[in-house]
Amino acid sequence: MNMKMDITGLGQLTARLEKLQGGIPDRVVRACSDSANKMEGEAKSHAYDGIKQIDDTITDSIHALCENKGDSVEFGIFTDSEVAIYQEMGTGPRGEAAGYPGEPYLDAPIGYTVEGWDNKAHHPGPNKGVKPQAFMYNAVNRLKDAAGEEILDAVMEVLADD
Repeated sequence: MNMKMDITGLGQLTARLEKLQGGIPDRVVRACSDSANKMEGEAKSHAYDGIKQIDDTITDSIHALCENKGDSVEFGIFTDSEVAIYQEMGTGPRGEAAGYPGEPYLDAPIGYTVEGWDNKAHHPGPNKGVKPQAFMYNAVNRLKDAAGEEILDAVMEVLADD
């Protein structure tokens, strides 16, 4: 038995794929950067700013990150605030009871006690601590599908360019 298959356009496909061998195209990096900026805005819109730092608020400490590493792009959001983590992940019995939605993705378990912080003085009664706000986790989670679509569209545009 002899079967024959004819594939048309394979040469065009190969030529288009070769465009990607020189690293990540600028259009794709821009899509990643745009997605990170949207995540930053989303996180800032849900961050709790009731705790003032010396010069900043938690919102001011949230930043987008996009780094082209040649054959990959790393993007997302981060904070350089020392107190943002307590609002993000929660503290004390209240935080532990509520649970942090991003905990399954962390490398280590969350410690809900804050060393040097008198939990009783800040939150007396049985509901000591702070519930997790998860403003950063939720921002990334809400926008990850849209980011994926934006990046896929950028890749498809690069491949379609002749």
